[in-house]
Amino acid sequence: MTDFKVYSTDEVAKILGVTRPTIHRYIKNGKLKCFKLGNRLVRITQEMLDDYIEKHQSHN
Repeated sequence: MTDFKVYSTDEVAKILGVTRPTIHRYIKNGKLKCFKLGNRLVRITQEMLDDYIEKHQSHN
């Protein structure tokens, strides 16, 4: 069985060195994919984060 890492928006903000509102803006603009648990809980998988980093690493 493989590990399945899931991050909160706070964790992703720390990893990327940005603020939580910036992460929410990336999600709203479609730059960063996520999934929701319930009405408000947003989570980002390692695969989603890796995809964002791969697509945007040259822009930083």
